Amino acid sequence: MSEVSYQLSGAASAPLVSTQGSVATFAISAEGITTVVYHAVDNAGNLESPKTLVIRIDATAPVLSLPGAVTTNATSPSGANVSYTVTATDNLDPAAGVSCTPASGTLFAIGTTVVSCAATDAAGNAATGSFTVTVVGAPGQITDLVAQASAFNLRQGIENSLDAKLSAAQSALAAAQGGDSVTACNLMSAFINEVEAQAGVSITLEQASQLIAAATNIKAVLGCS
Repeated sequence: MSEVSYQLSGAASAPLVSTQGSVATFAISAEGITTVVYHAVDNAGNLESPKTLVIRIDATAPVLSLPGAVTTNATSPSGANVSYTVTATDNLDPAAGVSCTPASGTLFAIGTTVVSCAATDAAGNAATGSFTVTVVGAPGQITDLVAQASAFNLRQGIENSLDAKLSAAQSALAAAQGGDSVTACNLMSAFINEVEAQAGVSITLEQASQLIAAATNIKAVLGCS
C-alpha cells in the first residue's frame, strides 16, 4: 500500500490529507455528524473507488417537553384515569425514547401524584423531569359546585337553598374520619331534585344541565348507590 487519503466534512472538517503507508489516524471531537471520504493507493499507483464513513458524536441529552401541573376531577372513589402528553427532542436522535411513571392513561388516586419522566437518546444521554397530577375528590368538587352555582347569579332564595344543601353535604363528609358518605349522597340527590324542579323556571336549561352533571359526578365519586 502506497498511501491512504481522507477528507472530513460536517461537524469536523479537514482538507484532503494523504498519509504514506497503509494506516491513517485522525481524531474527531466535534459533536454532530462528520462524513469521512477516503481511498487508498497501492504501490502500482492504482486508486480505489472512494469510500464513505459517517461518524456521529452525541454528548447532548434530549430535551423533555412536559405539561404543566394537571388538575382533574375524580370520576369514582378510586380517582380518575388521566391522559397527558410528554415528548422529547434530540439534536441527533429523531426518536429519543420517553418513559413516565405513572404512565399516561392510568388510574390516578385522589390527591396529588408526582409523575416522573425520562428521555434517553441512542447515545445513552438522558434527561429527567417531573410534573404533578392532582385529582380532586368529592369535597373539592362540592366547593367548586358552590362557586359555579354562585356564578350563575340565581335568584337569592334558589341560590341559598342550593348552597345550603351543598354546604351540608360537605359538612357530612367531614363529620367522620371516613366521611359520612350516606348523608352526603342523600343531600346531593336533594340538590339534583331541586335543580331539576327549577330547570327552565328559575334556572336556565343549560345552567341546570351543568349543575346536574357536576352533582352526578360527585355522587359517582362518593360511591352513591
